[in-house]
Amino acid sequence: MEIQYSDGRRVEQRIYELVRNSPPFSSRDQIYPSPCEWAVEYHLSPWRANLLRPFDFGGLEVLELGAGMGALSHFLAEECSHLTVVEGTRSRYAVIEERLRQFRNWEGHVGSFFELALRKKYDVVCLAGVLEYAELFIETPTPFASLLEKARLCLKEEGVLILAIENKLGLKYWLGCQEDHLPQPYAGICDYPPKPSLRTFSRNELLELLREAGFTDTQFYYPFPDYKIVRCVLSSELARLAPDLCLGLTTGSESRSYGSAARPLIPEVLAQRSVTRAGLFEEFSNSFLVLASARPEADVMGHLARRAAQGELAWSYSSNRKLPTETSFAKDSRDGSLKVSKQLISDASARERNLMGHGLSVKWKQQPPHPAERHTLLRVEMVKDAYFKTGRSLLPEFLGWVFGRFEADAAHLRGEALDTIFTNAFIREDDSFGLLDEEWELLSPLPKSWHLLRNLIALSGPNRRVYAGVVEEVSLKAAYLKLCRKFSLPPQYEADLRREAALQSLVTLTDDCEATYFSLKRNMEVKIERWSDRGPHLSLRERGTFRARERLKRYPRLFRLIKKLRPT
Repeated sequence: MEIQYSDGRRVEQRIYELVRNSPPFSSRDQIYPSPCEWAVEYHLSPWRANLLRPFDFGGLEVLELGAGMGALSHFLAEECSHLTVVEGTRSRYAVIEERLRQFRNWEGHVGSFFELALRKKYDVVCLAGVLEYAELFIETPTPFASLLEKARLCLKEEGVLILAIENKLGLKYWLGCQEDHLPQPYAGICDYPPKPSLRTFSRNELLELLREAGFTDTQFYYPFPDYKIVRCVLSSELARLAPDLCLGLTTGSESRSYGSAARPLIPEVLAQRSVTRAGLFEEFSNSFLVLASARPEADVMGHLARRAAQGELAWSYSSNRKLPTETSFAKDSRDGSLKVSKQLISDASARERNLMGHGLSVKWKQQPPHPAERHTLLRVEMVKDAYFKTGRSLLPEFLGWVFGRFEADAAHLRGEALDTIFTNAFIREDDSFGLLDEEWELLSPLPKSWHLLRNLIALSGPNRRVYAGVVEEVSLKAAYLKLCRKFSLPPQYEADLRREAALQSLVTLTDDCEATYFSLKRNMEVKIERWSDRGPHLSLRERGTFRARERLKRYPRLFRLIKKLRPT
């Protein structure tokens, strides 16, 4: 029997058509236009598969329960020896069929997992975003434990359950993000209504549920910003060994409040630093990723977590690029130090690592493994200065340092300075600057004015609330003009915007250079919001603007046209 659950017939039909009309694609590919509705992004985003990329599924038989529209199924079919999917609704299963049409190592079933008689046992059972629904669809006195017990019975003796779910005590909910499943604010923090509902758990509650279901061996991992759109996955050991490194990995961008407008009252990066340094990182992680087995030291656990057993403690991903990358952080068994390694996820040849177009040529540089920097991140100090109004101006200091180190002539830097923006910098104990993650090089001199603009662009877009008030001017354009005066550079505002739009179109999955230009222009010219300007609630105008924008995302072409007509 089908389970009655849907994101809406219209949006699910659109997702089906996007998948059906696309040639065979990989889990790394983005097939939808951007921007788009949240439901489209959730089911089709290449960031989804990063949840499972740290683990080795080679040679394993996997059962995925509640497969949705195949976001994880796609990756699993690419990696495991055989995949069985169970999805409760026929319309969603139709998307999985289209999505996996190039694979021959899978089978599927439509209906309630509890009503299906599966004839075999599996090495791995995957439950991602499913457990929280148990109380709505399972009629037993203990529906959550019943679902976990049923999953355990589908495993071989050495098998492993992979479980992904939100943390009801996640830091983003304390900061004002709406609970993912219920309209009431702080519903999870207040322990949910006293009636059957969607329900998530704290770390200790989840651990107790797993033990009740017979899972005695568990490994916890922490996907950020959450398990839905995964930019990094961290282990428990890293949280204890290198809290400042955890902070750097988890706060590159602000957590999202899916489907609703939200405005945190304090900077998330500063709250995260306090929580992490207090040893509470695991308790306040936004989501959990758990590997659980009924047998200690199970063979499948060792196989899945092979990379973790070899010392890797965290993995960070850049999935919005034409050359997607994975950065791993590993503990050296000899001295306990942390080493950083970055590699391409795709098998790009040396020639393909040079990208040319829109009048630019750039090169992706393979960096050798190197020690992880554990100094204070420049961007964290900039946020702290802005929030507490210290009067310190670290950005101009950093720009002056870069100009002195990479200068080619009075108006240009060497092309290797392309990635020298403040988000890739740290501050040593002696207050000197250092750089990390210098992976892109411009194969021509870099105009200094463009470098200024690149650093200001990093303050905008999805990061505009993270870095609120870092500059004093009314807009980033005004800050750009002021910095040009400070460094005695002739402003090339429009030319620099065009260069940045060309670079982003060349490197990222956004191919529309003109639309990128108008988006950058709008972000540079919109009024900067200050932390002191904020009240505890959004205004009617802000809520209305959010709703109108979300509805317009149903029509991407119209959305982009309006953005061009109204650049500010």
